Parts: sequence; structure tokens; C-alpha cells
Amino acid sequence: ETAPVNILFSGIGDKNKAIVAANYQYSMIVGNDAATYPLKSADQAWAEMTQGLGYIPKYFPAATVRNAYLAYYESDGPQDFIQPVIVFEGDGGFLGYVQAVDSKYMNAP
Repeated sequence: ETAPVNILFSGIGDKNKAIVAANYQYSMIVGNDAATYPLKSADQAWAEMTQGLGYIPKYFPAATVRNAYLAYYESDGPQDFIQPVIVFEGDGGFLGYVQAVDSKYMNAP
């Protein structure tokens, strides 16, 4: 829920506002270290989400999903690659996602 560049201020309304934290996340692109992998269909990703195999950052007892799209996960820390994910958005701020790379091409943890 943060941007790659974000600043946390303290002392609203105070002339001497203080910066509590400042973060800058930059991932350098490595030129020739790239690969392509088959992606899941939206139907496959939705099936995984309904089986509890996705990630939902905030608890919702029930949600109506209105939109699905391909995006890329970017963590707060350094990462070796960009992870494609299928994002599901819904009413009341619902957000969930499933890794988009076909499971046949993923290493088991």
C-alpha cells in the first residue's frame, strides 16, 4: 500500500513538522537476464483464488469482484525478478492476487 517513493510526516498543523521516515525503492534492470513464461488464464487464476491459493492483504468476510487484470508485484525490499500477478478488485476496496506464471513452470517451495 505504499509507492516506491514515500515519506511519513509527523506533527500535522505544526510549523516544525518532522519527517519520521523516508523510503525509496529502486530496482535496476539487468540487461540480458530475462525470460518469458506461459501465464495462467484469468479462469485458472480465479479458480486458485476461490480455493484459497491467492493472497488477500486485508480480511473480507465476503466480496464481489468487479475487475481482473495483469500486474507486477513489487516488494518493499530488493528482489531478483518482477513477479507477474493477476489482480482481482472488488467492492469495498477488496484486493486479491494470484501469481500469473503457469504453475508448471514454478519451483515448489
